[in-house]
Amino acid sequence: MEIYCPTLSNRCFPELQEKVKINELFWWVPRKSPCRNALGMFLTSIATPILLNRFRKFDVILAHSQPSNWLALQVKRSLKIPYVSYLHQTNRFLFPREIDQTTGWLTDPDMEFLRKIHKLRTVIPRLDRISIKSSDYVLVNSEWIRSKTKTCYGIDANVCYPGVDLSYFKNNIDMEEISKKPYILTTNRHYPQKGLHLLIEMLSLLVSEYPNLECVMTGSYTNYTRQLKDYAAKLGLKDNVVFTDNLKEHDLLDMYKRAYVYTYTSPEEDFGLGPLEAGACGVPSIVWDYAGPRETVINGETGYRVKPYCVKEMSERHLRLLDDSSLRYKMGEQASKFIQENFSWKAHIDTLEPVLNLVAG
Repeated sequence: MEIYCPTLSNRCFPELQEKVKINELFWWVPRKSPCRNALGMFLTSIATPILLNRFRKFDVILAHSQPSNWLALQVKRSLKIPYVSYLHQTNRFLFPREIDQTTGWLTDPDMEFLRKIHKLRTVIPRLDRISIKSSDYVLVNSEWIRSKTKTCYGIDANVCYPGVDLSYFKNNIDMEEISKKPYILTTNRHYPQKGLHLLIEMLSLLVSEYPNLECVMTGSYTNYTRQLKDYAAKLGLKDNVVFTDNLKEHDLLDMYKRAYVYTYTSPEEDFGLGPLEAGACGVPSIVWDYAGPRETVINGETGYRVKPYCVKEMSERHLRLLDDSSLRYKMGEQASKFIQENFSWKAHIDTLEPVLNLVAG
């Protein structure tokens, strides 16, 4: 097995990159180039003929969303090598979510660059559709994306849920310790699409009863981070909202293990690994009752699902857990069990491997 990508970013799982060899197709693009990742994706799309020979030795290709689906189609046509498309989302620019249309992509120059290319609307929609529908098999990461794939491409795909490393994310919660200084944790990119401002708004409804309650937000800083900091200051929460920037893996794990509750405010998340990692560590999650996260949180058992954008209801669910540490502990235990039984890497491989063997023949 070999792994390929257009370009690598040291901000994306840097410690994992040290453990796994990843072949960077366009390594020569200067690291400081603006929109480097988008440029790599664009080059992959147009330079397919000169890339083909790299894949001659493989029996099957697992293509994780565009432009890998397009590349895999060209390999199949030229070298007769089959491919499996694994979609974590439908094409974000051809089939934008409501939240994308509302917020835009100015926070992420790479995404804005790609949006402008797709806006040309030339043959891109047709090529995208052909490369997905020509797949020998289509997998998706959630029932939510399965429904989107059926609507957008007319394909009834099979779900292959991502997993978490249960040997790393373990449940060894010390309730007495975390109850001394409880905090809300969220782990997400700092993009408007993630709805982090809603979490700050929700926190403002809790501090009257828990004035020292903190909300810890991990993730690399963007210009949206400044907006979040200004909003927190405006609500008098400057000292209650903690921005950690990007964390090393062991520091992130420590944040999970000491969290009182995990909160996910992305309103249209395709899947979302955060509730899985939190649950594996024995931390209940509170999410919107919509899209991907509704598949990973059992309402009233492993956490709570709340009506989207209903900040008041979300605050009430937080108060319920903050007021009752025994309930929080019970939900955390049930979350850990649920994740172990349904979202291990073994479960992921048990679904993926037979598909690859089938397609490879």
